[in-house]
Amino acid sequence: MEALKDDSVSVVGVHGMGGIGKTTLVKEIARKVKGKLFDSVVIATVTQAIDIEKIQNQIADFLGLKFEEQSMVGKAFRLRERLKEKRILVVLDDIWEKLDIEEVGIPLGDEHKGCKLLLTSRELNVLLNGMDAQKNFPIGVLNEKEAWDLFKKMAGNCDESCDLKPIAMEVAKKCAGLPIAIATVAGALRNKRLFEWKNALRELERPLSSNFTGITAAYSAIEWSFNYLESEEVKLTFLLCSVIGHNGLVEDLVRYTLGLGLFDGVYTMEEARNKVLTVVANLKASALLLDGYNDECFDFHDVVWDAALAIALKDYRMLVLRDHVPKEWSAKEKINSWSVISLRCPQIIANLPKEMECSGLSFFLMAGAVKIPPNFFKQTKGLKVLDLFGMQFSSLPKSIIHLTDLRMLCLKESAVDDITIIGELKNLEILDLSKSGIKELPKEMAQLTQLR
Repeated sequence: MEALKDDSVSVVGVHGMGGIGKTTLVKEIARKVKGKLFDSVVIATVTQAIDIEKIQNQIADFLGLKFEEQSMVGKAFRLRERLKEKRILVVLDDIWEKLDIEEVGIPLGDEHKGCKLLLTSRELNVLLNGMDAQKNFPIGVLNEKEAWDLFKKMAGNCDESCDLKPIAMEVAKKCAGLPIAIATVAGALRNKRLFEWKNALRELERPLSSNFTGITAAYSAIEWSFNYLESEEVKLTFLLCSVIGHNGLVEDLVRYTLGLGLFDGVYTMEEARNKVLTVVANLKASALLLDGYNDECFDFHDVVWDAALAIALKDYRMLVLRDHVPKEWSAKEKINSWSVISLRCPQIIANLPKEMECSGLSFFLMAGAVKIPPNFFKQTKGLKVLDLFGMQFSSLPKSIIHLTDLRMLCLKESAVDDITIIGELKNLEILDLSKSGIKELPKEMAQLTQLR
């Protein structure tokens, strides 16, 4: 707070390991300074794969700004003009490498003394050398008392029983003072009985996972909390959240779960929505999910997201590629085994195979302006959910007629002219054409008698 009051300081950094509480801290700072030190506060999540336009859009949402400009340069100019209008704190969360502030459109220093930047990163060097932060604050793990206080708060009445308290204190120690580990484990054990606590302690003392790297205490705790979820369908919903990622839309989750037929006895959109909202609320209560920017969204702690993707890959045949190409993608014998594939990775999208040999695939997502080979879907007949976001094609690939089991098709923000072929998808229940280039619906739509 003192650093933000200092007129000679325009960039402040917070650094520490994943799961330590950097995001929680800066959100609390944002709450305290809004309307006092600053007229308004905006928050954008940066992440490993830097996407300037996404950052610009997040800032614009906070400002209630609707872009008329299409280019990044135009958006940057508009943001710069708007941010100069008042005293404003810009929080950029989770920076992994140098980010060009000017390219985003944030006016700093002599250009606008009323604008300050608050950054979080796992690496001090990124703040010092990449972002020129003048004041930097390290965040360490909680001491034993702080850890126990947080654990009690998250787990409920674990210190009221003389039988339970010593076990609970041992469980709390296993979380190694890491807030994310404490939150997930304590959340999972809330209102549980003594034998469940004893079992939890035994399992945490002997974590099953051997291939997690990095923050072992946090990953073990998150994996353990995941295993403690009440049912397989809740676990799968959580893993689908990890496919969607940061600030995901609950509505996307509704469509995915319904398309995959994840919940027994759920038949209508409204039933699916109520079920998903209930599951998301429970996942938030167990600290595996966080609140998003509004009620229609959910979010992830980065460490939880990393752990979720590792679990999805290891145990559920779900391949989610964000920003690099792992060896799993090129291994031919493995490709046929995936049940879920999500491609947001430019290197892969630019080099798609002519045919994707993946008979066990039920969910496929791809984002990016790219042309899909005509026979790409010929050997993915079991596909139930197909999400092609921001694609470019005059007509859908011919091989889409082989997707006779397809229940959900999303062409959001895709530049597509002709969708006549979708009349062949007789089992389609959900169709999303929002912000696509389609001018007129074809008469073949009448064949989609299962649409909801």
